[in-house]
Amino acid sequence: MEENKKPRIISEQRIVLLDIIRTAAITLVIAAHIFQSFGVSLGNDFGVHNFYWGSIGGVGVTIFLILSGIVLQLKYSDKIISYRDFILKRISTIYPTYYLCLIVGVLLYIAYNYVVPNALSSSAYNFFELITLSLTGFFAFAGAWGGPFINTSWYIGPIVSLYFLFLPTSKLIKKNPLVGLALLFIISFISRYILGQYNILPNRAIDWFPLCRIFEFGLGMYLAETLEKNAWHCLDNLKATGNGFFIAAKISFPLFLVHAPLLPLMKYFSLHTNKIFAALIYIIISCFISWVIIKISDRFTNKKMLYLYSAVIITALISVS
Repeated sequence: MEENKKPRIISEQRIVLLDIIRTAAITLVIAAHIFQSFGVSLGNDFGVHNFYWGSIGGVGVTIFLILSGIVLQLKYSDKIISYRDFILKRISTIYPTYYLCLIVGVLLYIAYNYVVPNALSSSAYNFFELITLSLTGFFAFAGAWGGPFINTSWYIGPIVSLYFLFLPTSKLIKKNPLVGLALLFIISFISRYILGQYNILPNRAIDWFPLCRIFEFGLGMYLAETLEKNAWHCLDNLKATGNGFFIAAKISFPLFLVHAPLLPLMKYFSLHTNKIFAALIYIIISCFISWVIIKISDRFTNKKMLYLYSAVIITALISVS
């Protein structure tokens, strides 16, 4: 008799099915911005006004939030971890990559202004605001969406806020999955309705206010808690395909961030070649920079490197100001 072989898992921390979904999510985000840049109707917004209204890129963001809930619940549901240790772990995971992307964003900002002086003014921010919001990634909470350097960095504030809510939300879902999910739906529904109808918070608050997104985050936890654990590994035997999606998924976070400040390059390329080729060059450059960022981030994720990244960013911001 043949021995029963366990499914091949490409990485202890990676699941092929989730990598495929993550790749689809980042594809939707980038495709939306490319379509919008070239005025293609596929990039147009849809949905319910002032409640859930956005492009296919917004659908990609929803998928990312659900995936975050799935991954965290699969990893921590059966573990005992202190609140402090969990938060420090998440911060040390997200901010080194974000800071490297921010450095790229600041350098591009300086370069764009050198080519077209004062094209991207930061006069709306005083120096303290620029430093604080850039280092925390909480531009959206100050009504400034993603700030002057990385438009897509608006995502940092909500996802970090949801990390702070994860452990109590996870316990709620684990104790009674369906009731917990229903409660999160009610919270999100009410938050979206109030913020969509009344101008209480600035700049599309239904997209960045954490309670508006808690249901999507919680839905991921619910799926992780209620589906059989083996179901998530159903595609782990796909060796070659799995490795390809593993790379795409691994660079998805920096790619989500850096592709936005690189969009002007695509528009520039389109002036000298056809739009499809310009978009292809843009995607290749964005993926390459994201890959380099991940390589650096994987090697330098300790506290000392966080301080170094912060120092580099502050120096760059001083030059911008």
